[in-house]
Amino acid sequence: MSLDALAPFDEAILIPAQNGCSLLDGAIQLTTDVCDRADIAKDMSDIWYELDVNEDYDKARQIYQDGKNSFKKDENGVATETKRTLQEMSTSAFEKMINEPTYGLMMHGMANQKLNYMADFLTFGDDMVMESFQDQDGYLPYYTIIAANVFPYI
Repeated sequence: MSLDALAPFDEAILIPAQNGCSLLDGAIQLTTDVCDRADIAKDMSDIWYELDVNEDYDKARQIYQDGKNSFKKDENGVATETKRTLQEMSTSAFEKMINEPTYGLMMHGMANQKLNYMADFLTFGDDMVMESFQDQDGYLPYYTIIAANVFPYI
């Protein structure tokens, strides 16, 4: 995408990302460096490619479980070899998002508002995704990742 795509905004002032990062070939400039987290979208793109072009459910599942493009940083902000994974986003969601309204709504809905049953659903997103990979049913794994794993983070 070139900046020509932003023609209606040609009067806008683009502030360079000094300590941040840019997305969409510079069309979006962020003031904070979150590109390592944004790179998880590249994993979604690679999963789509494996399902759509190669019809390789095992490779798509491997990207979901092991990650591919999004590398974590250490406490000093230096990139490590440890990859962020979509599966980890799902299985660690409870501890990270317990106070988030969307996640809470999903959890209460799954447990039918019975708090003592909520523990049974802590990995519901990952369970659904893994089952969809086993079913090898078209793009179902991709859309299940979005609905069960990514959506609560939005």
